[in-house]
This record gives sequence, structure tokens and C-alpha cells, in this order.
Amino acid sequence: REEAARYVVPVPLLGMLVSGSAALQVLPTNPVLTGVLKTLASGEAVLCAALHESGQVDGVTAVQRDGQWQLTGQADRVPLADHPGACWILAQTEKGMGAFLFDLQAVGIQRQRQTLTSGEYVFALQLDAVAASELALDGDAVTLVQRAELFGMAATAAMAVGVCAEMTRMAAAYGSERKQFGKPIASFQAVAHLLADCYIETEALRGVTQ
Repeated sequence: REEAARYVVPVPLLGMLVSGSAALQVLPTNPVLTGVLKTLASGEAVLCAALHESGQVDGVTAVQRDGQWQLTGQADRVPLADHPGACWILAQTEKGMGAFLFDLQAVGIQRQRQTLTSGEYVFALQLDAVAASELALDGDAVTLVQRAELFGMAATAAMAVGVCAEMTRMAAAYGSERKQFGKPIASFQAVAHLLADCYIETEALRGVTQ
């Protein structure tokens, strides 16, 4: 993750590989999930997580009708929701919380594009009786979301380390090449102190991340 951030690799690292799939590794074997992970590995589809509710009091609810779970409600800031694939979400059932997997191309989904402050596109999903498969219930479901959020924070911190490390390297390289008064500007005390501060703060961030 740190190396990916050094070079701004255009891959859905956080939304799919971390929050979307890494947290699900603790789940028992599930035929539906196994199929989704196979298509994910083949590159044919995405797997994301809807971890942000819309702020509505009821959030997303799940009801079971004729043996089929159905999701209704709205989730915000869902990454990759305009791609073929699947998404998992925490929803309220009659007996407690549950984690459910649904097809992003299923009937009953309306999406609206949102833009984060970083410029990244995400989506608000309005779910209306969308068919879903059960992943986990009660405490297991809550733990699943907590794992996804923890993995997401750790990966974000690692990517921040990568960005800072590469910026420091680039600044040091430029300071060695750029000359003023016949000397590299990196030899000037003010510039050297700034570069040293960047290095120290980057290493401190790396220590916290690890």
C-alpha cells in the first residue's frame, strides 16, 4: 500500500482490495461469496463495501420474504458502484444487525454520483427491495464492519506514508540538482532543515502506521 501511493497507482486499492474484500477473509465458506471472489480475482468484477449510511434515522433495513433477503434504504459514498460486481453492507433486521451481499446491477438500485474533496467519484445508492445474500448476523456482522474500517484506516495511513516519502525523495533530489550561488540549494541550512523535518515526520508516521 505504501509503494502504491509512492507512484499513485491507478487501482481501487482502498475501496476494493482493502475495505471490500480483506475484511471478508474471516467469514466461513459461502458459495455466493466464493463466486464473487473468483470473478474479482479474474478482473471481471469489483467487490466494494457500503460503510457509510445516508444519515437517515432508519438507515438500511433487511427483511426476509419467501426465504430471500431484501434491502431497502440508502447508503452514501460507495466506491466503484458504477462497475459490474457486488457490494456488502450492514443492515438492520428484525432481530438485530446483519451484513449482506448484493449485486451492484440488481433490480431496485438507483445511484447518484458524488464527489469527494479529493476529486474521487463515489455513489449514493438508493436500495428498494434489492435481493441480497446473508454474510453474517448480530455481533459477527458488527465485527465485520469494524474490521473493514480498521483495515481502511491502516491502509490510508500507509498510503500517506508512501506519498510523504516520495515527496521527500523528490524534494531532496531537486535540492541536490538545483543550484544557487554556485551551490546546490540542499546545502543551504534553511532548505536542509526543511528536508530533515520532512524525513523525521515521515518516519514518525511510518512508525505509527506499523
